[in-house]
Amino acid sequence: MAYQEVFQWLVDIGLVDVVLPFILVFTLTFAVLQKTRVLGEEDKKPKRKLNTMLAFVMGFFAVLATNLLNVINVLMAYMVLLLIVGLLLALILGLSGAEGGHTNRFFIAIMIILFALFLFYGLARAGVIDEQRFFSSILWPVIAIGAVALVLYFILRKKPAQARPPQQRGAPQQQQRRSAEEPREV
Repeated sequence: MAYQEVFQWLVDIGLVDVVLPFILVFTLTFAVLQKTRVLGEEDKKPKRKLNTMLAFVMGFFAVLATNLLNVINVLMAYMVLLLIVGLLLALILGLSGAEGGHTNRFFIAIMIILFALFLFYGLARAGVIDEQRFFSSILWPVIAIGAVALVLYFILRKKPAQARPPQQRGAPQQQQRRSAEEPREV
């Protein structure tokens, strides 16, 4: 069982508690800074060196906040589980003949609901959210506001115009010409 000893050694040196959260925070921060170009541009490209340095500092801040490390480690486990469930769901939908992965609204809705559930249970397990207080004071008002918003959406949305049957071009004009050309009996 040499591989178990290797993994235990990696845990002992802090790979799981320090290195992986640092890499996660660094990568996410760098990607957001590059995409949004918040710190400016050079030659129509984002300032890569400045973005790298800021992401590096944010990664170290995340590692220094030990209570944040516990939350990150717990959430990583739930997000990996969400990734696996999402891939299996995409596989099932693909095998059943559903169209398009990222354009399928059913798949997107299921993934958003699953993300919210996994995030909630991850934060509850990390001790950030008190489950009893959450259900009694936050969840039900959010559900009520969501239901009202959904009803308002269905009431106030613009209904698509009903398609008229196509008319033949020039049909009324031809009828007028015929009636003008026909002799009238008096």
